[in-house]
Amino acid sequence: VEIQVGLDGIAFAEAKGGPGMALTPLDVYKALAANPFGKPNTAKNWSDVNPALPAIPILVYGPPGTSGTRDALAELILAKGCDTDAATKALKETDEARHKAICTEIREDGAYVDAGENDNLIVQKISQNPKAIGVFGFSFLEENMDKLKGVTMSGVEPTYATISDFSYPGARPLYIYVKKAHLSAIKGLSDYVAEWVKAWGPEG
Repeated sequence: VEIQVGLDGIAFAEAKGGPGMALTPLDVYKALAANPFGKPNTAKNWSDVNPALPAIPILVYGPPGTSGTRDALAELILAKGCDTDAATKALKETDEARHKAICTEIREDGAYVDAGENDNLIVQKISQNPKAIGVFGFSFLEENMDKLKGVTMSGVEPTYATISDFSYPGARPLYIYVKKAHLSAIKGLSDYVAEWVKAWGPEG
């Protein structure tokens, strides 16, 4: 049984004094993918990705490959940008492994910096460098609004409201999974699950 127990969002953020970036999943994909649409990534500046963006070097601090936040970045943002190309999207049906490689592998030439599992470190890095962008769970943006501001994604700012109604592209539900056969067989399990359900809500 799948039980939704929360909401989360992967937020893109910059320093208070940052350039006021406004991105789309396609911009992020073209900036961060190792091989966007199957060709090696040569973009150096954000303006190489989209002329409407500033001519500053692409520098994104984000989660490592072992992290669930990185999975969310791949699935909710990179793959969405990648699938704007019909031919690449069609690969999903014919060669899923190749589609995954083209759509979700992140470049390793320094434009994306794996900041480990420590989101506070990302907050520190981007608050010190107004030209850098950070990617982390929304709560870290919420807790550091004195130093950071959210980067809009497809014109939507990451806020509690836009994540709650899924209008922000980086929003995702959180689930726990329970085996039905275990509910009556394992002592205390049904009470445990009931606690999750009680805690569901804005102050959960």
